[in-house]
Amino acid sequence: MFRKHGWKTYVISSDWPLFLKKFDRIVLVSLTHRITYLRIRQLRFNSRDIIAYIVSESDRMPTSMTTAKVAEKVCRRIATPSMFSYEMMKKQGLRVDDMVPHGYDVEYWSHKPREAEMIRARYWGKKILFANFANTFRKCPREMFHALALLLRRKVDNWVLLLNSKPIGEYNYLEIMSEYEREYGVNLREHVVFVFENKPPDFTPIDKLRAYYHAAHIFLHPSCNEGFGMPIVEAMLAKKPIIHIDAPPMNEIVDREFGYPIKPCHTEYRETWDRGAILYKPCMKSYVDKLEEAILEDEEVLEEKGEKAYAKAVKYDFWKIYEYFVNPPERNDTPKIYDLEREEMRDMYARAEATQILRSTVHR
Repeated sequence: MFRKHGWKTYVISSDWPLFLKKFDRIVLVSLTHRITYLRIRQLRFNSRDIIAYIVSESDRMPTSMTTAKVAEKVCRRIATPSMFSYEMMKKQGLRVDDMVPHGYDVEYWSHKPREAEMIRARYWGKKILFANFANTFRKCPREMFHALALLLRRKVDNWVLLLNSKPIGEYNYLEIMSEYEREYGVNLREHVVFVFENKPPDFTPIDKLRAYYHAAHIFLHPSCNEGFGMPIVEAMLAKKPIIHIDAPPMNEIVDREFGYPIKPCHTEYRETWDRGAILYKPCMKSYVDKLEEAILEDEEVLEEKGEKAYAKAVKYDFWKIYEYFVNPPERNDTPKIYDLEREEMRDMYARAEATQILRSTVHR
């Protein structure tokens, strides 16, 4: 495959999902997580052939800074997957040459497996929501469970959430649900089904994930912080409308035509040993309103929105995206951005700045 296409570009990544499953078809090497000068030397790469692919989720992210400073010395180009990540790296004084989004196997993710119909039949008569995220503070699971409890308090109960997230990790979901059940007198456990399977190395098998995406009526992405937001595009390829926080980079991907954007009220900054994150905390009333709007929507409307989501998602085809890595346009004084509604992305980020989402008080 490599000799056939004559590609000699090596990509080193600090963002491992990019290389899952398909990227190894068109690059020779990918390293997960941090890159170091020593490891690059050990691989005996010619530095002019190396591209570093780095993601930054805030303007104070130690791992991104370390990775980028090494990459500046030895890599020909440095790319990042979103305009938000690009701006965060620039604020840290880091070099970044390109904005290139993640790529996807469109044929795989858009194919509806038979299991999806079986899942849909199991919950016949209910609107099925699907959420797929890690059990970590950036995904804001507490806010999600709070909103779902308030939704039940409004007597909107004709739904079920299939949740692919480890129940006990950084957060104990069962304790959080019990807390809101007692507070509001509702039964969240009747409506939340954990589908997470602890099967390393991929945990829930990817074929089952695809079935859940297709079985759902709506995809719920509760994350308050992302470097890109890979599950969003996976859901779009399954023709699902998206409920999401109206903040970058999620709103770089999701358009109003097929999204249910939740208004953020304020930002918080949280730092761990290896990363910092700007959290766009949602307004709870907006959260519940958007959940209710999506769940009460006619299925025909949801399908129309899903078609619009798919029409945009196919532009993330991995062959198109990765061709950009291998054959970038000629260099000039401005960063090269993959041509995916380029002006729309910039306008969305400008609107976020204008509404002071990024400039609001940051709480340490």
